[in-house]
Amino acid sequence: MSITTPEQFFDCLSDSGILSETDVQAARQMTAGLPDARTVAKRLANQGFLSRWQALQVLAGKLPAYLGKYKLLDQLGASETGAAFLAEHEQMERRVVVKVVNRKGLQAKDALDQFLDEARHLAAIDHRNMIHVFDVDSTGGQYYLVLEYVEGESLQSFVDRHGPLAFDAAAGYIALSASALAEAHQQQIWHHRLQPDRLLLDMHGELKVLDIGLARLADPQEDQRRASDQESGDVDYVAPEQATGKNKVDHRADVYALGCCFYFLLTGQVPYGQGNRAQRLKARLRPTAPDVRELRPDTPQELAEICAQMMATQPRQRLSIEQVGRQLGSWLKQQQAAQLSATALNEPPATIPAAAGKNGEEPQAFPILGDTEGRSRPTSAQVPDAGEEEDEEEELAELLDDDQNKKVW
Repeated sequence: MSITTPEQFFDCLSDSGILSETDVQAARQMTAGLPDARTVAKRLANQGFLSRWQALQVLAGKLPAYLGKYKLLDQLGASETGAAFLAEHEQMERRVVVKVVNRKGLQAKDALDQFLDEARHLAAIDHRNMIHVFDVDSTGGQYYLVLEYVEGESLQSFVDRHGPLAFDAAAGYIALSASALAEAHQQQIWHHRLQPDRLLLDMHGELKVLDIGLARLADPQEDQRRASDQESGDVDYVAPEQATGKNKVDHRADVYALGCCFYFLLTGQVPYGQGNRAQRLKARLRPTAPDVRELRPDTPQELAEICAQMMATQPRQRLSIEQVGRQLGSWLKQQQAAQLSATALNEPPATIPAAAGKNGEEPQAFPILGDTEGRSRPTSAQVPDAGEEEDEEEELAELLDDDQNKKVW
């Protein structure tokens, strides 16, 4: 059903339940005199009455805007494994992320049972640095997960804007990530798509790891896929065993990916960033991992060694995820003790140099864990599986003003 006139648009909007009747009437008054439905959609999206995705749904006559008891507010991302939506529990008025699972991933024998079993294991994990799974449900045979919604900024975005992190901040965030991953690993749940855009800082500066277990949950064959066969995800963070598909991929691939994240936080660059996709995959088969000190010579030796051991080519040579947390935690305590000792002696505390900054900027002093004073406040919402926008979303983008298109979703 194609909506072309303003009257058709508002009839569909009323039926959708997206807005209250009071808000629908206010929207009618604000757009009175506009010539067609597309112009109305543009005005309402720009004024914040509707999200871009909601405006598109109404224009296409797609109803309802609900999935079970969740009111869908916006599409946040899509990939071959499914789509993610910002939603609101109608009775509790709590915002969540609803991850709709692609039906094809559940067609294999025992796939549904495996999906439900792993969803229960994920929901049982309660770690402050991990996005929580609240629920798993189905409507009309369509299964979906309900996840904690966290507004914030990814470490990928922060480093892209400001340059590499201070040593203590980088070590602290990797240690917290290792703690969350260790708890998941105890439940035999791996990540396998870890990268800096899935390490989120919330509005209070708290780290959250996104998507633990969701790749295999949405695709039971995830562990057997070669990296070259995967359309989504970034090859810059996959382990050598994922690149070749010759060896079993297990929890140690997460250690490798976290090491690559550590390298990125310290240098602002990925470990093997040169060449095309195939060349970057092949580069990680080299016998030795790159040394962060080649790009950042003042990196403390202990941090450089931890990073290199995490990125060892052979899985058996890598640190365990528990060792990563312990060694980084020990290093951080040593730095804090040195600062306390210097203060007690009335000497200037030994400072850990920040990154050199980006494009000639002043060095970015990134506070240590728990201290948000002076930190650039997160503003954008990061969500699981933000894939390429669909053609429909690109079509609607043409309706919106340039300022609206610059918003980070």
